[in-house]
Amino acid sequence: MAPSPQSDIELVRRCIGHPNDRGAVRAFLARFAPVIRQTIGWVMCRCSAARPEDREDVFQEVCVALFRNNLDALRRFDPARSCAATYLMTIARRLAINCARQRSLHVAVPVDELDGALFAEDDAAESHERREIVERSLAGCSPRDRLLYRLYFEDMAPPETIARILGVGVNTVYSKKAKLIDKLKVAVAKTEKS
Repeated sequence: MAPSPQSDIELVRRCIGHPNDRGAVRAFLARFAPVIRQTIGWVMCRCSAARPEDREDVFQEVCVALFRNNLDALRRFDPARSCAATYLMTIARRLAINCARQRSLHVAVPVDELDGALFAEDDAAESHERREIVERSLAGCSPRDRLLYRLYFEDMAPPETIARILGVGVNTVYSKKAKLIDKLKVAVAKTEKS
C-alpha cells in the first residue's frame, strides 16, 4: 500500500521538528530515496558520458541539500503547492542537471511532446500566444489534470513516478496525457477561430 500524501507531509514535518532524530531521517530516506534516485537516473541516462558513480554523487548532493542549513530546503516545502514527492523530484532533477553541466556531460533533453503537438512550425510570437492559451485552459482543468501536466511536461517526471503519485497504472498515465493534449488542442483551436 502506497503512503498517503498526508503521511508524507507528517514525515517531512517530523524531520523538521526533530532534526537530530535519526529515526526520522531514516524513515524519510526509506520513503523518498527511491523517488529521488529514479529522478536522478532519469536525468543522468540522458547524459552522453554519465557514469554510475555520477548518480550516487548526485544522490548524495540532494541529501546534503535537503538537510543542510537547518533543513532550509525541507522547510520551503509547501504542501498546498505540491506533494512531497513532486517537490523532492524537482530538487533532484535540478541538481542532476547542474551536476551534469558541471561535469560537462551533454544532457539530451527530449522534445517536449506538448510542444510538438501544439506549437509545431510556429513563429515565436504565435508559440508564446498559444502557450498563454494553454495556461488559461489548464486553469479550467481538474486539479489532477493540472498535476499531470506539471509532472509530465514541466518536471519531466518518468511515467512510473507519475503513476505512483497519482495512484494509477502507467498505461493510465499515458492515456490521461493523450486526453489532456487533446483537450488543450481543442482549446487552442477554439481560440484561434474566434
